[in-house]
Amino acid sequence: MDDLAQAAAYAGADFDEPHRQFVEELSSRINDLTVLTRVVDLGCGPGHIPLNLLARHPAMRIDAIDGAEAMIQQATALAKGRPGADRLRLIHGVLPGASLPEPQYDLVLSSSLLHHFRDPSDFWADVKRLAAPGGHVFMVDLRRPPSRGDVSALVDRYSEEETELLRRDFYRSLCASFTPQEVRAQLVAAGLSLSVQSLGDRHLVVWGRLR
Repeated sequence: MDDLAQAAAYAGADFDEPHRQFVEELSSRINDLTVLTRVVDLGCGPGHIPLNLLARHPAMRIDAIDGAEAMIQQATALAKGRPGADRLRLIHGVLPGASLPEPQYDLVLSSSLLHHFRDPSDFWADVKRLAAPGGHVFMVDLRRPPSRGDVSALVDRYSEEETELLRRDFYRSLCASFTPQEVRAQLVAAGLSLSVQSLGDRHLVVWGRLR
């Protein structure tokens, strides 16, 4: 996503429905959000989700990291004048292993990042590193359909009016994503006791609290 045109296309695309669903699912599965002040968003993109959360939770502070400088530029522009933007720190850094302002966080968030990792164990190692003892984890990602035909049908259903660039990237992301069974196996290998559930017709959700 280092290409400025690509980042701008994502920032301007209509992702209101999945962003809204992310925040609603987070609020329904973690009932003490008002006391979780140290939050990190892994792969924040243009910043829609952290800004939405900051507007709702005045005690929350979010460190949002993305590996693409172009995305951080889009998020910086989007944050100007938005409620809670003074509690948002945008960080350009490549995961896994990127340095962050805090050693650990009360809540580790991620939206549609897992499938970008060649080795998913790297993603879960960072989640384990960054979540404080007793901290929460909440992650939503795409869910791989059973066949390429199903992938094409989802692209047509949800991206019919989007640019060819976005349609192509959506297709590739669906193909690269994981099934709930695969994610459960990843969590076992990582030593993380988190719940996994299908969400709608193209996503999965992972959530829980570290002990």
